[in-house]
Amino acid sequence: MSDLRFLICEKPEHVRMAQALRYAVYCQEKGWVDPERCESGLEVDEHDELALHFLAVEGAHPVGTSRLLLGDCQHLPAADYLDLEALGLEDKHLVEVSRLATRRTERSSDLRVFLGLTRLMWEWSMDHSKVAWLAIADIPLFRLLERLGMPVIASAPQVEYLGSTCVPVAFDMVRTGASLRVSYVSG
Repeated sequence: MSDLRFLICEKPEHVRMAQALRYAVYCQEKGWVDPERCESGLEVDEHDELALHFLAVEGAHPVGTSRLLLGDCQHLPAADYLDLEALGLEDKHLVEVSRLATRRTERSSDLRVFLGLTRLMWEWSMDHSKVAWLAIADIPLFRLLERLGMPVIASAPQVEYLGSTCVPVAFDMVRTGASLRVSYVSG
């Protein structure tokens, strides 16, 4: 991974690259999303239009993606499971991380893709006063986030979501910065 770059998808073709990677992972590899509902080999949902997409690219080849869901937090998937009022934060300070997808080879052999995407999303969040991330994390991802030291400020019981056992969770992104810097350097 000598030519690994991380970018915020500002061009429609970058968003399509992210959606194509999601299709490969979520539909073909994991079977979490029915390929029949995806047109043209792109995994798209109702949240994509209000999302900020992030992409990890090696050369011209996408190897990882994630997105931040913006807007009214009461309409985000994690709001179905977490008591957002108990967090005591305004909507403008919350985002939801979703649709993390990395190619199997990148996921198993190199954490730089995951850490690079996470770091870029964290930097954007800090620049835009987003102090908490909501997520519905599958168990392996949740355990990785715990090992990285991301501070949990709320969680809910495990749920089945997109065909996987997941933990609805909220993370304190201000306190997460230190653990990301350490993890990114050592990763």
